[in-house]
Amino acid sequence: MMPLTSHWNKFKNNSHLSLWASVHVFPNKAVVTLQPNWTEVYRGERITLRCEIKDGGDTEWEYEWRATSSEKPSDQNEHSITSVTGCHSGDYRCKGRKKHTQHSSTDWSDPIKLTVSDIPNKAVVTLQPNWTEVYRGETITLRCQIRDGGDTEWEYEWRTTSSEKPSDQNEHSISSVTESHSGDYRCRGRKKHTQHSSTDWSDPIKLSVSDSKSHHISFKVKIIQLIKSLFLFMCIFKVNLQYVLIKKENHFPTGPDPVLTVSPSWLSAGASVTLNCRVKDPYAGWRFYWYKMVPDPPNYRESEFDQNTELCLLKTKLRTI
Repeated sequence: MMPLTSHWNKFKNNSHLSLWASVHVFPNKAVVTLQPNWTEVYRGERITLRCEIKDGGDTEWEYEWRATSSEKPSDQNEHSITSVTGCHSGDYRCKGRKKHTQHSSTDWSDPIKLTVSDIPNKAVVTLQPNWTEVYRGETITLRCQIRDGGDTEWEYEWRTTSSEKPSDQNEHSISSVTESHSGDYRCRGRKKHTQHSSTDWSDPIKLSVSDSKSHHISFKVKIIQLIKSLFLFMCIFKVNLQYVLIKKENHFPTGPDPVLTVSPSWLSAGASVTLNCRVKDPYAGWRFYWYKMVPDPPNYRESEFDQNTELCLLKTKLRTI
């Protein structure tokens, strides 16, 4: 490369003094790049700034950085920040200088503007089925959802006070829960391919696992206490011109024994229930009738709790036509 030259004439003591100065102007251009290659990042992410000299060839360069943020990059061509915060926001520019010289340098690069913001996404734990009190042997599924997560690819992290150790997936199923699974569950999301760009921990969801037998007892007690304010479903069938109230006893007036089943065998408020009325030894021509009794009907008397049965039964007199 041919240098540009300047010539100054100066007179001193009637002598003509010629001064020649050579100024080297380099065509090389400094450029700042950012990895990852977007300028809006979230708090906690890792970034790397690089100063590249276009057409720098094999020349050995020293580097100088200038930033409007509180960060002071070193004199290397690469500068990493392991966990960015808001104070790292600002403009970054660099220039290169040939080693072993004082004045052979490029111009300052165009600035690259870095913006650091808080992560707006929120992690939420959901449970299926959507109640937190479950019984031993049930199957449950915990899910970690990232609100406003968009198309971002997330990795997941779980924290629990129970003995269960969920995987790093957004969904975790337990096929047969036990009391040891009781506890608080929370999660958070972390953007893939980063180490520090994660959401805050979600609010905890508290899972309570109880023994199913204790549920039946509790259910019986509640039925006894609320029998006068709840509907009682009964299956009534026709036998020899009599309607017999099905109850879990060992004697019926005539005919085969009817069977009333409830599915599921335990109930909770708001859940679906299926009642099935059948005859053990079916004969053709049976017709089944379903009734529900409101509190204090005719022929109603105080409910009793049968300790030898699995359900809370309402005992009443047979109703005839």
